[in-house]
Amino acid sequence: MGNEEMVQLSGQIGQVLKIVSDISERLPSMPLVHSGEFMTADEAAAFLNLSIQTVYGMTHRKAIPHFRRGKRLTFRRSELVQWVSETRRTVKGTVQQ
Repeated sequence: MGNEEMVQLSGQIGQVLKIVSDISERLPSMPLVHSGEFMTADEAAAFLNLSIQTVYGMTHRKAIPHFRRGKRLTFRRSELVQWVSETRRTVKGTVQQ
């Protein structure tokens, strides 16, 4: 590798380092999603106290809020909480709030 190639490579590395530095400076200001907001199918099943097979069946019937990213099922904790609240059955003799 000649001297000219080394200088060119050094310049390219400097450009990459500047880009990485710019990105790292912006990261703290980017809004972050609550780490517990999104769940896998396994996590959703545990959260709802259901078997994973039941969760898969409910997603197939579109009976539970979810979305797909490719083949991966994803659930929002807040949507599951709302879904459970909305599908709650009232029991005779209970006080309505």
